[in-house]
Amino acid sequence: MTMDYATAAATSYLPDSNEDIFQSLISQYRQIVLQSIVTSFGLDALFFDDQYGGDVDTVHNVRQIGVDSKMRYKSADNQRAYEAQGQYSKGVSTELHQTEAYIARNREISAAKKDGRLVDAYTGKTVARNADVDLDHVISAKEIHGDRGRVLAGMSASDLASRADNLQPTDRSLNRSMKDKSISEYISWLDERQIERRERIRKLRDLPTRTGKQESELHKLETQEQVDREAMREADRKARSSYDSAINSTYYTSRQFWGSTAKAAAKSSGLMALRQALGLMFVEVWLCVEDEIAPFVRDDSDRLGNGRREEFDLSGMLKAVGNGLTKGMRKALADYGKILKQLGQGAVAGALSSLTTTLANAFFTTSANAVTLIRQAYASLVQAGEVLFINPNCYAAGERLRAFCKIIATGASVVAGTLVSQALLSSPLSKIPGVGDSMPSICGSIVTGIMSVTLLLFFDRSRIMNRLVCSLDQLHTIDAEVAALRAWADGFERYAAQLEGIDYDELAREMSVYDSLMAKLDGSLSGEELTEALMAASDSLGFSLPWVGSFDEFMSNKDNTLVFG
Repeated sequence: MTMDYATAAATSYLPDSNEDIFQSLISQYRQIVLQSIVTSFGLDALFFDDQYGGDVDTVHNVRQIGVDSKMRYKSADNQRAYEAQGQYSKGVSTELHQTEAYIARNREISAAKKDGRLVDAYTGKTVARNADVDLDHVISAKEIHGDRGRVLAGMSASDLASRADNLQPTDRSLNRSMKDKSISEYISWLDERQIERRERIRKLRDLPTRTGKQESELHKLETQEQVDREAMREADRKARSSYDSAINSTYYTSRQFWGSTAKAAAKSSGLMALRQALGLMFVEVWLCVEDEIAPFVRDDSDRLGNGRREEFDLSGMLKAVGNGLTKGMRKALADYGKILKQLGQGAVAGALSSLTTTLANAFFTTSANAVTLIRQAYASLVQAGEVLFINPNCYAAGERLRAFCKIIATGASVVAGTLVSQALLSSPLSKIPGVGDSMPSICGSIVTGIMSVTLLLFFDRSRIMNRLVCSLDQLHTIDAEVAALRAWADGFERYAAQLEGIDYDELAREMSVYDSLMAKLDGSLSGEELTEALMAASDSLGFSLPWVGSFDEFMSNKDNTLVFG
């Protein structure tokens, strides 16, 4: 869509009462509608292959791989890095339990237990000096090792697993019953076995004597009954918050992430710029072809209406198409300013849409449809922002609002058409043999066209809108001053162009005749002298008199007519 056309369309449009209203509106707004449809449903599919989850790997998205069947790595290097670390094994577990941070935290816990001030993180009870205590990885070592987000950030599993907030003291039997379960999984496991566990505890307590093994079992089950679920959940929340914060801050400030983001934005920017420029050129060419072939269409209609069918002039039609193509290309290339403008607007819109998509995917996964919608929305927002904030054409306040509304309305129409098109892709219509592939795009184009025409007509012809525009136009703004200065500058340019065509020698001669005449008129002249002076000046200037011969004789003939030009 070209902003100039959008803001100037239909400024003096009144539909013919005898003309089909739909055809009338399409004729009035055909350039803006064609531009929107061509770029959104034609060139868009040609240039862009929108991916589920955007074009840049994010921590959130890579963690969905294996969970979400549609999610894939965007970078082959990131995929290879994850595959290269191998599977979690006993050797990896041993390594994670021998880091300096783990040993230091263990030493700290041992000292607290010896002093009688150690509290079990999961039961809230003070630990006895002779109790067996383990350091539990709140986020299990296995989970950290297999975390794709950690690998993406390039961080050490050992360092992350051994952070103080991820190592919590708890009863040894409790820790070992957790194994590799997450906190949420372990709480669910406890709840599922609660009835069975309590029954077993009752039976063990009722025994007159218990073996050492039975005592250990009873201790384990009683400890499990003492678990404070909220305390466990809070420990898990804090550990994960700290863990995710470390990964996110490392990855999203890394050269790797910003390099990938910049590359994706540059690619989207270039493709969007090319899409917008080619769309403008295509529309210009099509409109010229349409004008060239119009006489053939009308002639054929007349022949059919008169009941006669003459041979269709195929060669003439093809020649007209060729002429239209040539004229259209020349027209588009001649107005290179519009093409450059489309390139610039497309480049900005493409870069912003890519950055927005990447930012969104840091928090949630965007579908391929969402990526398309974001790009379509930015194509209109960039143009609307130019009108609203830069106002290159110095529109008055009201007309600026009208232009802004038109651009946003057209963008909304494109988004609506895209939504319809995407919805139909998963409907039975897309399965119809022969037409299923094209049906979604056709329906989307129709929706965009109808909405665009209707909304554009509303913003041009609505009484409420026109009143609002007139009211805002009364506001005195700097844009009005600039517009007035531009009008004066245009007037001076036209006047200067006229002055360039004046013969200054002839002008000087004429001025000397006028000066001489004025000097004579300043004196006291009789009627005869005044007549002689005026006649002499007329002859010198080459004026053509409206009579021939003597004026008195001419006027005495009643058949003559005196005409002053």
